[in-house]
Amino acid sequence: MSDFNFIFLKTLSVVAIGFLLKKAGVLTIEHGKALSRIIFNITLPALILQTVSNIELDFSLFLAPLICLFHSLGVSVLSGFLFKNEIDKDKGISRMCSVGFNVGLFAYPIIYGLFGASGLSAIAMFDFGNAFVVFGLSYFMGFIYSGNRAGRKLTFKEIFILFGTSIPFMSYLIAIVLNLTGVRLSGFPSDVLEVLAQANTGMALVVLGLTFDFHFESSPWKLITRVLVLRYAAGLAVGLLLYLLLPFSHLYRMVLFLSLILPAGIAVIPYSVEFEYDTRIAGTIANLTMIISFALMWIFIILVRPV
Repeated sequence: MSDFNFIFLKTLSVVAIGFLLKKAGVLTIEHGKALSRIIFNITLPALILQTVSNIELDFSLFLAPLICLFHSLGVSVLSGFLFKNEIDKDKGISRMCSVGFNVGLFAYPIIYGLFGASGLSAIAMFDFGNAFVVFGLSYFMGFIYSGNRAGRKLTFKEIFILFGTSIPFMSYLIAIVLNLTGVRLSGFPSDVLEVLAQANTGMALVVLGLTFDFHFESSPWKLITRVLVLRYAAGLAVGLLLYLLLPFSHLYRMVLFLSLILPAGIAVIPYSVEFEYDTRIAGTIANLTMIISFALMWIFIILVRPV
């Protein structure tokens, strides 16, 4: 990678285009939601199938989803202590927003721009673990404190529906099965996937610009600050340890570090609606983490130059 500053500026410029188009009234947040559905249901699954089905899986790549899972479980335990004295609705939204990462929209285009296909393979496997966190752990954290659950329990059927109806998650499963069985996508199917996959980066960055909002509502800042401190203190500490101690390639260790300081998953916003939490808190956390994560990633890449 010859000029990482140029890559970051190029990425930020596309995000800014989306933001300015929203401010000019050319595009709206509703357009962003429509594009997000296209990304999560078409272009991102195509990118996953194209990437994961063709990479050479080894121990280091299988370690990525496990790191994501165990890190998130550790953060969820810490959040239980940190927010134990809060009322249920604040405890629920705080713990829910403490785990899970925005990989599909935020990380894929940046990691691909910085590290190419090799980095994309590592972040894709990390995101496989993240799917369990977002659709499982984060959802469960929100569910158990929700005032509208009326004493009912989360059933296996509901959990199965959450995972089974996620096209990106099912794409990971299919891609890994294809990879392990030695089936390689080629010819016309591969060409179609390549066209769709190439559209993912630009669309994702434009959607990021459409969802950026620098107007933060009057929200309980003490609660939000504690969520941010927990996410980034844990991410930076674990990421730095892994970067220094893991006996894998420099690129792989960098991607793992960057993965652990990604923004909160955008699923926290629809979850907050479903569980009747304060959506302003979820929205503020989502916006702030995108800004903080982008700055931290840029600083880290400047300090630790890829080799």
